[in-house]
Amino acid sequence: MRINGDISDLFFNTDHNSAEYDSNKRFVGYNHDKLREAAELFLLSLERLGVAVPTVDELTADFYGRI
Repeated sequence: MRINGDISDLFFNTDHNSAEYDSNKRFVGYNHDKLREAAELFLLSLERLGVAVPTVDELTADFYGRI
């Protein structure tokens, strides 16, 4: 499924609390499990609104493709 740009932008620009930093506060990456959990909650919210949504795997792959 091709990801809707608006859905992708909304998810990409949301603070997911999944970013991880080292002791010097330098970004080291994303916690994949936390990002998947955020994607699941995000997509459930959109489904309740009746929006056609991608899968969690598609959305997180799109996210990683943008960073």
